[in-house]
Amino acid sequence: DELTAHIQKNGLFDQVAADFFRTEFRKMSNEITLHIRSENFKEANRILDYSKIFYEQNQQYISQQLAWTTFGLSGRRLLYQKQFESAQKSFGYAVDISDDSQIDESYFYYIWVDIIQKDYRAALRSINKLKLIDNFDKHTSKLKFWIARVLEETGDKKQAQAYYQQITDKDPLSFYSILS
Repeated sequence: DELTAHIQKNGLFDQVAADFFRTEFRKMSNEITLHIRSENFKEANRILDYSKIFYEQNQQYISQQLAWTTFGLSGRRLLYQKQFESAQKSFGYAVDISDDSQIDESYFYYIWVDIIQKDYRAALRSINKLKLIDNFDKHTSKLKFWIARVLEETGDKKQAQAYYQQITDKDPLSFYSILS
């Protein structure tokens, strides 16, 4: 009976704590969205930074999926508002916490911030910083295509062509194979 009471007590506490931290994190996510919509980017950035710290300190209670979605959506909202530096920071937070099924999408958006601005040199620096070429074979065709496109735009046409060929050889009927 004592063991059961102890487990129930601790289990209940853990559930209450988890609910509290998830609720607080969702509130931060909503606040970020509201501040972006009202174009109060300074406050949106402040809460975004705080939410990353809050997640790291309480990740045993907050699902990784919730945090990843929050950082990804916040990044896209900032990107649509042309807040490029803040968007890339938010995508960087998503990269930091991505699991294997999310990482290529996070990488894509991280470099997309530079690509959308046609700053291919910055995109190449990001590609190198993230070591995306080192594991090129393991990436999705979407990410591979944009890596190749950046290489093409920065003058490495031979390597870009080799990567385009690799994309089409692996999956000739995919959208990115057709673009290649």
